Amino acid sequence: MVVRIQEMTRVHVLLILFLVFAGHSVQAQIIEGSGTEYAEFGSISKAEKLYQNMAYYEAIPVYEKYLKKSDSSRAMTELADCYRLTSQFDKAAYWYEKAVKQGGVSSQTKLRLAQMLQVQGKYEEAAKWYTEYQTESPLDKRTVNELEASLHYEEYLQSRLRYTVQNLPFNSPGYDFSSTLYDGGLVFSSSRDSAKGIHREHTWTGTQFFDLWHVKGDKTDFEKPKRIKGDATTKYHEAATSFTPDNKQVYFTRNNYYNNKVKTDDEKVVRLNIYSSEVNGLKWDKDKPFQYNNNEYSVGHPALSPDGNTLYFVSDMPGGYGQTDIYMTVKDGEGWKTPVNLGPEVNTEGREMFPYVSKDGELYLASDGHGGLGGLDIFRVKRTEGGEQAWSKPKNIGAPINSSYDDFSFHFGHDNSYGYFTSNRPGGKGLDDIYSFTDEGITLEGIVVDAQTGEPICNS
Repeated sequence: MVVRIQEMTRVHVLLILFLVFAGHSVQAQIIEGSGTEYAEFGSISKAEKLYQNMAYYEAIPVYEKYLKKSDSSRAMTELADCYRLTSQFDKAAYWYEKAVKQGGVSSQTKLRLAQMLQVQGKYEEAAKWYTEYQTESPLDKRTVNELEASLHYEEYLQSRLRYTVQNLPFNSPGYDFSSTLYDGGLVFSSSRDSAKGIHREHTWTGTQFFDLWHVKGDKTDFEKPKRIKGDATTKYHEAATSFTPDNKQVYFTRNNYYNNKVKTDDEKVVRLNIYSSEVNGLKWDKDKPFQYNNNEYSVGHPALSPDGNTLYFVSDMPGGYGQTDIYMTVKDGEGWKTPVNLGPEVNTEGREMFPYVSKDGELYLASDGHGGLGGLDIFRVKRTEGGEQAWSKPKNIGAPINSSYDDFSFHFGHDNSYGYFTSNRPGGKGLDDIYSFTDEGITLEGIVVDAQTGEPICNS
């Protein structure tokens, strides 16, 4: 039996990978549109409803059918959004480009086109649209970073021989992401089918809801994963874990669901919250909500410092610098002090997500606002003197850990010679896969070029 949770509850269940809801939905309101009007074809009302309900996977064929008879740039843009938000980036780029050529689109559509071209490794074309977007939206500082990165992307390729990257054997055809060291292996989130007799499908992606799993092993040698049990496992999304130093307590992200009750914001969106549970092997019980959770915005992606006294997390709460920002809070008895935004050196107008603190105190994060090879790239920052918002300039850790696709959820293994990260790059087993990396200590100076054309080879 297939159960589509979103349809049953009549609410919009926010996806942990995206965290922020408002970033795309306002776009439909500012697109002027052109070409054939919506009213001529009844199917567009169904597509619009699915789109507004974040049922992107189901909306795609409805938009495709409608656009066989229409040249509406608004419908093209919304179809492109659906493809982008279900990680089908080539098709997203195709429809964004058609919408831009049709005309009557917002500057945000041009930004999305630039981002999708960058994901495809088409850096010169991406630079063209970043430049046009920058002209129309000069206050968006992230465009400066992305334009600079598109023009000088070869700098991020010089580290590609330093690391050996390998897709891990337990990845599934769906989403597998956000691993953390625990109990002789890794805890990670997955959309693999785990329920007996009931398939809990999420209409955003058409895949299972995310559950937490544990797999024994290290580096590239792993056993068969087992599902986490107890209060931490519900019918909604769970992911992005962080353990206290004694491994007796875990913090994790889940949709706003507690004591068998789901809570929504004013727009009927089930946002994301942080919870903690007591850990007993693979059974996690007595879950408690984080004191700074809120029904009206998301709080997620917790990351404890090695001593357990500082908690970093991600939120789209009001007053931030961009779509999602990283915050920190310090332990205060049994609770936590008022969270502090890490400031404009770390946070941009884009998305900063999936923080991780190494044993030496360096903060790693994923960002699409600091400039890189495309999508989310992984960056490293250090605390500097000058207060809670004093950080070094983020440094892109380069290829092959970073690619032109989304790369995130970085962490080391038991020492700094190896570790793990998540990526949706081509060639994997599923939609998001967990990879291992090994530091070989080799740094290449220079770039690889095509023998016939002399052009740089992307991601080589």
